[in-house]
Parts: sequence; C-alpha cells; structure tokens
Amino acid sequence: GVVACICAKYGVPANQLRAYLHYLPSFWHLHIHFNVLGCPTVGGGLNVGKALLLDDVIDQLERDPMHFARAAITYAIGSNDTLYAALRAAGLAE
Repeated sequence: GVVACICAKYGVPANQLRAYLHYLPSFWHLHIHFNVLGCPTVGGGLNVGKALLLDDVIDQLERDPMHFARAAITYAIGSNDTLYAALRAAGLAE
C-alpha cells in the first residue's frame, strides 16, 4: 500500500509516519497528508481544530458508515478566510 511505498522510497519506518486529512479541506477536495513525526515543517498541518487522523476516520467509518453524515465536526478558520466572511455576512459568526 501507500505506507509501504513511502517507507521504501524514503527509508522512513512506518511507526514514524502520521497520516491525516484536513476538515475543511484546504483545496475543497479530500486529500491525505503523510508526514514524518518530528519533522519541523509539519506543525501547521496538525493544528487542533484542523486535522483528522486517518486512523481515526477509518475506525469511525468501520464502526458506523454513516458517522460523518450525522457527526458535528468542529474546525478552525481564520478571520481572513472567505468562509468566515460568508458566515459573518449571514450573521452566523461574530
């Protein structure tokens, strides 16, 4: 799979990889990030309120395939984000 390919190509042990996705996705389509633990450039993508660990998403879907159709997901957006402006204009954000 993907993890085996990453490990083989970059010589990284599987237990040193972190796979996650962003919600809301930064490019408005689902994509998965793979990063090496301890990499100094990774911090921004794993901020609380932004990243969902892939293992957790898989576990939730295996337990309940409709989990994300019913779940309330909290996420962070900045005040310069166009979504924030739209929410503010609709009276849904301060």
